Amino acid sequence: MMQRVPSTILFLKNTSDGKFITFFGGLSITPQNLSYVNAGHNPPLLIRNGEIIYLDKGGIILGVMKTFMPYISETVQLESGDLIVLFTDGVTGAKSPGG
Repeated sequence: MMQRVPSTILFLKNTSDGKFITFFGGLSITPQNLSYVNAGHNPPLLIRNGEIIYLDKGGIILGVMKTFMPYISETVQLESGDLIVLFTDGVTGAKSPGG
């Protein structure tokens, strides 16, 4: 199911040069469904039976430029035993004291 997410103009007008927002939003209407949209954030991982599924449907980061491309949402069916791992860019950008 594809849906359009409202305009990002508000974010564009309220971020200064060089600043931007990555975003991941999810909503569970029923315990078995997760609808989400990803705006340039590190995609959360849905781990199912040892397989990794990236929750990456969405669009570009918010606040950089006006976009006419719609943000795409997706609904995934959750199964017993599924694990969803969300993390920030601080995890992927972290460095050891030695670099």
